[in-house]
Amino acid sequence: YLDMHADFNRHPKNTQWVRELNILFYLNEGWQDAYGGHLDLRHAKSGATARIATPFNRLVVMLTKGHTLHGYRPIAFPPGTYRTSIAAYAFSTRAVDEPARSTVWYPTQGGPLKRALGRMMPRLVAVKNRLFGSGTARKAEKS
Repeated sequence: YLDMHADFNRHPKNTQWVRELNILFYLNEGWQDAYGGHLDLRHAKSGATARIATPFNRLVVMLTKGHTLHGYRPIAFPPGTYRTSIAAYAFSTRAVDEPARSTVWYPTQGGPLKRALGRMMPRLVAVKNRLFGSGTARKAEKS
């Protein structure tokens, strides 16, 4: 389960790199609709939605913008079976006016407090990073 969210928009180490695309490759052999785990998409501005099945050998390429929300609902795979995918991200060095942001969550379940915390998460992460540094950036430096 991964609630609806808009991904962070800058590389954690090279902040001039703008995240443009998510590239998701699904490797779910024997996947069936009844298992769930579809990729849910929602345009934050228009409200348009789509649901994409995630069978074996499906490749999804999507924009990574503040309005391109995505996630998936709980999965009911048989015991010993797991959701399997490879995720990659494409960055550019084009100039943009929008400030760097961390992932913004748009919870579909839970009450008003959970929704408020989801939208406040970028500010909370920024404070945490100022105080303790970015764990994601530290991992990027090691790779």
